[in-house]
Amino acid sequence: MAEFEERRFRGLSWTSILAPSAEKRISEAVILASNYHVLRSDEVEFETYSQVIHPIPDKMEWSKTSEGPVDEGSIVVRPPMFRPPPGRPENKRLCIEDINR
Repeated sequence: MAEFEERRFRGLSWTSILAPSAEKRISEAVILASNYHVLRSDEVEFETYSQVIHPIPDKMEWSKTSEGPVDEGSIVVRPPMFRPPPGRPENKRLCIEDINR
């Protein structure tokens, strides 16, 4: 019980709502953040890309893989191979409560 009272008296001596360790971390973060300059969104200048970015064509215009690549520089990206995990598959268990309803 003496430890609880000691901690209570130490807590009453704090000058802020936060614990001293949390107060120290917050003050360090504020000091680090003071180096940053925050601009309003209407004052920001956006960088432009060096190359033109074309939008993705409509799905009707997509080429099939059987037709071959449209450009010589284009690469066909395939989905990853699916391999079931080793071992016996888990049984799908039915909940008895759901069956009785």
